[in-house]
Amino acid sequence: MRALPEDGKTLVGYQFWNSVNKLVLAAHFVSLKIIGRENLPASEPFILVANHSSRWDGPMVQNLLDRRSNYMVSPNEMKGLQGAAVKSVGAFPASPRLDLVGHCLRQLERGEPVVVFPEGNVFYDGIVHPFKKATARIALVAAERGLPLKIVPVGIAYHNPGMPRALVNVGEAIPVPDYVDYFADSKRDAVEGLTFLMNASVRRLHQEAREHSPGSSGKHALLSGV
Repeated sequence: MRALPEDGKTLVGYQFWNSVNKLVLAAHFVSLKIIGRENLPASEPFILVANHSSRWDGPMVQNLLDRRSNYMVSPNEMKGLQGAAVKSVGAFPASPRLDLVGHCLRQLERGEPVVVFPEGNVFYDGIVHPFKKATARIALVAAERGLPLKIVPVGIAYHNPGMPRALVNVGEAIPVPDYVDYFADSKRDAVEGLTFLMNASVRRLHQEAREHSPGSSGKHALLSGV
């Protein structure tokens, strides 16, 4: 039986690194615009899925959520001082030796979001690659257990490396229980269909973010969400 990943979040660690994250983003980016923040559930649990085109994506999502959350990351990110830091804000390793489904269900049942970059790796070619199916499986198991779960798709794009700007585009949530009912006759079709729907939603949001210039409103407008 595989063990559950440890929930290493600490109150001090979360508050400290969340504050550091905001300062780092403010120092690096000339502007950061968030579109669709109202699509984030206010308090209930959900799974957030996003494209992974930069090492900045994790900090971007942490800033967007600004609440205790859980982040599925590569086991390579969980080593040394960096590993201790990301663990304290909710990161856990995407290791096949661990019960990832059980851990995600436990955290969702506690009312916390789970963040996944379903491409599985960082891709620097500007293309949203096919999603792995694990996220859909986790969502469907949660729905089968009666959790009124939603999946929130997000597209992240970066502009002008010389004066870096970022845009985070949050889409409308996908209600997983409704999707389970639609594919009630085939779990395989449900997994594949939900994976396709998540990927298509993130592709669209990412393309919109790439086409939309965040503009230049000065560093003091960073993190304002407008």
